[in-house]
Amino acid sequence: MRDEWKLRALACHYSLAAPVYDSACAVLFYERARARAVELLHLEDGQTVLDVACGTGRNIPLLLERVGPRGHVIGVDYTRAMLARAREKARRRSWQNVGFLRLDAARLSLDALRDANLLSEGEQVDAVICTLALSCIPAWGDAYRAMLEIVRPGGRVAIMDTDYPTKAGATGERVAIRPLQMLICKLAGVAGGRQPWLRLPHDVDDAVIETFVGGYVGVAAGTA
Repeated sequence: MRDEWKLRALACHYSLAAPVYDSACAVLFYERARARAVELLHLEDGQTVLDVACGTGRNIPLLLERVGPRGHVIGVDYTRAMLARAREKARRRSWQNVGFLRLDAARLSLDALRDANLLSEGEQVDAVICTLALSCIPAWGDAYRAMLEIVRPGGRVAIMDTDYPTKAGATGERVAIRPLQMLICKLAGVAGGRQPWLRLPHDVDDAVIETFVGGYVGVAAGTA
């Protein structure tokens, strides 16, 4: 119940942020890390990729470039206002092979996607990506496990996120900009200390970890 209230509060926070979210992401230098996370999915033409906590859909053009018109992109998010902006982008840009679902990422499952007619019977999820979300989601451990369970064996998983370690300098980040990072995280609803990109290598094969923005933005990817 506590996580449910936290999730609702987070949704309210991002409902207010939705109109400026795209501009804020660009200003805060997340786009290079975002592009790298997508690149590390090693997507191929015709594949199906799931964007967890897709927000306003900033990942989707990058994903579509790689899966092509025969591929399939599914965006899942809990905040109505963010999802509305993603759907509007899809309408304006005539994305025919993109579908959206409002859902708590902690409750992700293949059945949920199939019940929403976003995944056909027998269709598999070839790759999963989550950017700037696991550091915020209250039940983030459940969301993380759902990502690993939903991707097919041999599929790819990528995480891009921002955070700061509990102890300054613990992971080699640039300590001088820590106060600014902490302020950014507070404004974004980030629960400091998670650094979810450091967890992924324990659960995938051939893991890659890279850091950006003084070590405060991390990208990790690997094979399920």
